Amino acid sequence: MLVRFKIVKLSIICLILSVVTGQNNLQVEKLFVQKYLMNHLGKMNASPLVWQDVKKGHLRFKAIHFAEQLLDSLDLGYPPINIALKNFNKLTDMRWDVYESGEYQFIIDNSKNLKHRHNYFSSSSD
Repeated sequence: MLVRFKIVKLSIICLILSVVTGQNNLQVEKLFVQKYLMNHLGKMNASPLVWQDVKKGHLRFKAIHFAEQLLDSLDLGYPPINIALKNFNKLTDMRWDVYESGEYQFIIDNSKNLKHRHNYFSSSSD
């Protein structure tokens, strides 16, 4: 009789623990995804170039906008595991593109004809 009571008691404890951890699992996943996205936003907002009209600023703004859309979808009830599996690699690639962006390659070709710089009507002796 005592052995059966211990087995029943152990099975009830296991059942209660599994139910409790099963209900909190979704909250843990949602919290993890939310913290990851907030970390991503913090890294992208941590530069004064975010709103400037340069290549790095455009890439940072694009990454910020994408992360904010993911946070909105998480708020609307989209499963956090799907967000993590589908979009974490893309977020990492976006961050890597920002860090490797460099500058725009805008080159102004100088004219070979230098006569346009000479002032023929100058009164100075030079």
